[in-house]
Parts: sequence; C-alpha cells; structure tokens
Amino acid sequence: MDRFDALFTENPEARVLVDRFTIPLAERAEFEAAMTRNSTFLSGLPGFLGHLVLEREKDAIHRELVTVVAWRDAAAIENARREVSAYYQRIGFDMPAAVQRWGVTMDRAMFGAPRPAP
Repeated sequence: MDRFDALFTENPEARVLVDRFTIPLAERAEFEAAMTRNSTFLSGLPGFLGHLVLEREKDAIHRELVTVVAWRDAAAIENARREVSAYYQRIGFDMPAAVQRWGVTMDRAMFGAPRPAP
C-alpha cells in the first residue's frame, strides 16, 4: 500500500485541497516567500496531514506550481480557512491584492477518496 492509499485508509473523511498557480518568473521569489510562510502556518493547525508542492515550466516567462494539502476532514479545512484569515489580518497580508499585484492566476479544488460506483 502506498502513502496515498494509507492517507484515506487511516482517514476515511480526509479531504485534499489542490491549488494550481501560474506565476510570472519576475514575481516568483515574493510569491514563494509568501507560500513558505503560509505552509509553515498551515502545518501547525489541527487536522493538517501533510502537503506536497509540484512545479513545471509553463512557458518562457511563467512557472506553474501545484500545492496538494491533505486535511483530516472538511471541518479541518473550514477551521484552517478561519485561522488563515485571522493570521493574514494579524500580519497585514492582503492575499487578493498580492495575487493581483503579482499577476498570479489560481485555480482551487477539493478532493476526497474515490467512492465506489453505485
């Protein structure tokens, strides 16, 4: 059994958030610093099970990063959203404004374990 199978075997209600970012190379360092800060914060929250970051060259001036973050259940994700919002307020970080300033595009989806066909 591989680690991904174990994730859902051990946590049947686990949910995985997948974010796909397209980042201009010129903004990569600032984006990555914010992503690292966010990842460190998330890893200390209840229900956090782990994360993975993947990267590829999209074109000559953009990189695409995919983050995969596993949570114990949907309630842990909702708690994390509230905690992140409060954290951003405390540190004075405006995520929507930063994303716009950097020219980053983002797509987010939540996934769970495959369910048997009816």
